[in-house]
Amino acid sequence: RSSQRSSPRSSPRFTARSLFSGGSRRTARRPARVKIIQELKPPAEKGRLARLRAKFQQEKNEEDDLLKVGQDEDEEEEDEDWKDIVDELCLTVEPQVEELGDQVILQLKKAGTIKIDDEDVVQRFKRHKSRQGKIVFEAENANNVGVEYFSFGDVNGAVAYFKKALELCSKEIKPAATELSEFKEFIMKQYFGDMQAFYTALSDGEWRLALGRRRFVTVMKGLNYPGDAERLFSMLDAVSGGGGDGKVTMIEVEKLLRTKGLDLNHMDNELVQRGVVLNNIGACHIQHDDPTVGLQKLRESLRVIRRNSEQGEDDPLAQRVMSNIAVAYIRMGDVDCALNFTARVLARRETLNGILEPDALNALYLSGYCFLVKANRFDIMYDRKRMDKRTQENPVEVNYSLALCAFKERLRRQQEIFDNLKEKEDNEDGALLPGEMEQLRLDLARSHEIVAEIHDKRRQLDRALPHLQSAVDHKEAVLGESDPELLSTWNTLASVSMRAGRFEDALDLMEKAIAATTELFGDSSLTLATEMFHLGLIYFRMAAELGRDDRGLASNYFDLAIEKLIQTKDMQVDILGEEDADVATTAQLLGSVYLAANNKREARRNFERALLVRVEIFGRSDLNTASSAQALGTLYARMPRRLEEAIQLLRKAMLVREKFLGKESLYLAESLHELGSVLLLRRHRKDHETALQYLSKAAKIREQRLGKESLKYAASMHQVGQAHTHLGLYSEARLYLQAALALRERLTPKKSAQVSMTRFALGVVLLKLNETSAAMKQLRLAYTAREAMYGQEHAQSANCLHHIGMAHFQDDQSEAAL
Repeated sequence: RSSQRSSPRSSPRFTARSLFSGGSRRTARRPARVKIIQELKPPAEKGRLARLRAKFQQEKNEEDDLLKVGQDEDEEEEDEDWKDIVDELCLTVEPQVEELGDQVILQLKKAGTIKIDDEDVVQRFKRHKSRQGKIVFEAENANNVGVEYFSFGDVNGAVAYFKKALELCSKEIKPAATELSEFKEFIMKQYFGDMQAFYTALSDGEWRLALGRRRFVTVMKGLNYPGDAERLFSMLDAVSGGGGDGKVTMIEVEKLLRTKGLDLNHMDNELVQRGVVLNNIGACHIQHDDPTVGLQKLRESLRVIRRNSEQGEDDPLAQRVMSNIAVAYIRMGDVDCALNFTARVLARRETLNGILEPDALNALYLSGYCFLVKANRFDIMYDRKRMDKRTQENPVEVNYSLALCAFKERLRRQQEIFDNLKEKEDNEDGALLPGEMEQLRLDLARSHEIVAEIHDKRRQLDRALPHLQSAVDHKEAVLGESDPELLSTWNTLASVSMRAGRFEDALDLMEKAIAATTELFGDSSLTLATEMFHLGLIYFRMAAELGRDDRGLASNYFDLAIEKLIQTKDMQVDILGEEDADVATTAQLLGSVYLAANNKREARRNFERALLVRVEIFGRSDLNTASSAQALGTLYARMPRRLEEAIQLLRKAMLVREKFLGKESLYLAESLHELGSVLLLRRHRKDHETALQYLSKAAKIREQRLGKESLKYAASMHQVGQAHTHLGLYSEARLYLQAALALRERLTPKKSAQVSMTRFALGVVLLKLNETSAAMKQLRLAYTAREAMYGQEHAQSANCLHHIGMAHFQDDQSEAAL
C-alpha cells in the first residue's frame, strides 16, 4: 500500500547489470553510466551529460545525516497525493437494468423464494399475460432474457434482446378513437345496435361469462370483426380501471362505448415497457464506454415513463432511470450533474419508501462516490468560488467531508437494518431469507472499509482503525480464514496499524494472513508475494521507528526487511518474469531499505533496476517512472561522481510530477526539495539561486499542505537556511535555521540527528556573523549528540570538532583550537 503497485505487464528483457558492470572506470563504464539518464532525456540532450561529468567535485555532503535510520523524516511516509481512493477500494458505479412483468412475481424472483407450482403464482402469471397481450408479453420476455445476459456480463447479447424488445414495444398502434368508431359501426351493422345480441354472440350464449384475451380475440375474428381485436381487448381492459384484470365483461363493453375525449387519448399513450427497455439499452451503452449515447437513450426513457406513468417521477421505474443518468454523468466526468440527479432520487425514495429502503441506500452510495471522485480525480479549483461570492479554501477536504457524511449515514442505516434483523432472529419473530444476515454483514464490512479508507486518506489513522476492526469482525463471522476477502481486510488493517505505530498488531495480522495464504495457494503465489512485501515494509518501518536510539535493533529489523523483500522479489520473478511492474516496485522498496541501512551499492542496483523496468513498461513521462527517478536521483546525490546524473534524474521527476500532480502536490515538493539540495552542492552562485527558488517553493507547498508543525516543513526551513548560507546571506540564513531548530526540538528528541544537523549549520552561520560564543554553544551541542550517535571516529563528529576549532581560532584561542 505504501507504493504504487501496478498490474503485471510484460516487457522486453533489459537488465541494468549489462549497463553498469565490466570495463575500466574511464572507458567501458562511462557510456553505460549515463545510459539510464539518456532513457529519461529527450534525444537532443544526450551529448550534454558527458561534458557535465567532467565537473567532478568532491564536496562533503551536508545531508548525509538524512540517510541514518529514523534520524530524519520517514522517507516512506505516504503522501498519497496521487493514490486514488476510488481505485484503491475498487469502487464502481454500474448502471442497472430492469425486468418487466408482474411486480409481485419479480419481487419473489429477486428474493429467491418463488415457487413456480404455487397456485397463486400461476394465476398471477396468467392474468398478467392476458392483460398485456401477445406482443407486449413477448417484448417483456425478450427484455428479461436481455437482463439475464447483462447480469452475466454479455452486454452484446443483452443489446440484441433489448433491441428486439424495443421493436415489439414500438409497433404503431391504431388510435383508440378510430378503433372505437370501427367497433360501434360493427355493432350497428351486425346487430343493429343491440348490445345484448352482440354479447350473447360473443359469449356463446353464456351471459355471465367473462372472456380472456385469447378467447375474445378468437371469437371476434370468428364474428368477422374488421378492426384490431387485440387493440380492442386492451381498450376494454383499460376502462375497467386498476390496471386491468385481463377479462372482458358486458359492463366493460358498455363502458367503452360511452368513453369519450380525454379518456380515449390516455389509451393512446406509449407503453411504459418501452421506457424500461430504452433504459436497459442506455445501460448497455454505458457499459460499452459510450455514456453520451447511453445518456440520450436514458433521457428518452425518462420522457416515456413520465408521460405514461400516473406517478410521474415518483414511479420507481423513473427513479431507476434517473440513477442511471447519474451514472452516465459520472462516466462522462460531470460529477456535479450526477449529484443533482442523485439528490432528486434520494429525496423521492426516502419520502416514498423510507430511509432504510435498499434503493435509498444505493442513492447514498452514489452521492458518496461522487464526492470521492471530486476529491480525487478532477481539477476542482472552480469549487473554491461559491454562489455567494465567498471562497472555499480547501475544496478537497470539503469533498472528503461530504463523502464521509454520505457513507457514514449509509453505514448507520445499514447498522439499523442489521440490528432489526438480529432482534427478529433472536425473537424468532418470522423467518429470515436464506443468507440474508450473512449478506448484510458483508455489506456492513464493505461500508466500514470505505469509511476507514477515507479517514486513512485524511491521515486520521486513529479513526480508521475501529472501522477496519469492525470490517474484520463482520467478515470473520461469515468467511473462512483462507477467504481472499478476509485476507484483503487483514492486509489493510495491518497497513494502517503499521503506520499508526502499532507494529505488534500489524505483525500478528500479517502472520495470520501469510499462514492462510500459504494454506490456500501454496508456498509460491502472487498473493503470498504481496503478503511478504507488506511484512518487509512493516520491518522497515520498525527499523525507522523503534531503532532510532538502538542501531543494533535497527540493523536486525533491516535484515528482516531485506530477507522478506528478497523472498518477495524471487517469487515475483519466478511467476511474472524480471521485466514486470510488480518486480520493479519490490526492487524500489528493497533499494530504500538498503539505502537506509547504508548499503549504497545494493541500493543503487535495485533503484537502477526498478527505473529501467519502469521506463520500458510505462515510458519516460509516467508517475511510476518519476518515482524511480526520484529515488535513484536521491541516491546519486550522495555519490559525488554521480552528482550531475542526480540533477538530471531529479529534474525529470520534478517535471513529470508537476505535470500530472499539480503545483500543490507533496510529491512535487519532495522533488523540489531534493533537487534544490543537490544544486547547493555545485559551486556556482547561479545554481545556488536556482536552488533557493526550488527550496522556497517546496517550503510553501509543505506549509500549505502539512502546516508548520511538521518535520518536512522543518527540513525545508533548514535547507532554505543552507541556501542563504551559500549565497552569503547569513542574517537571513540564521532566521531560517533558528526556525528549523525550534521545530525539530519540538518534534524530535533534542539529541536526534535532525537537531544536531541544524545546530551545526546554525553554528557555522553564527561564526560567519562573528557571534563566536553563540556559535560555540551550538557546535558543542551538535558534537555531543553526534559523538553519542556515531562515535568519535565518524566524519560528522570530526566536522563538528573542526568548526569548534575554527571558533576557538576566531576567538584568538590558538591552543584550544589545536
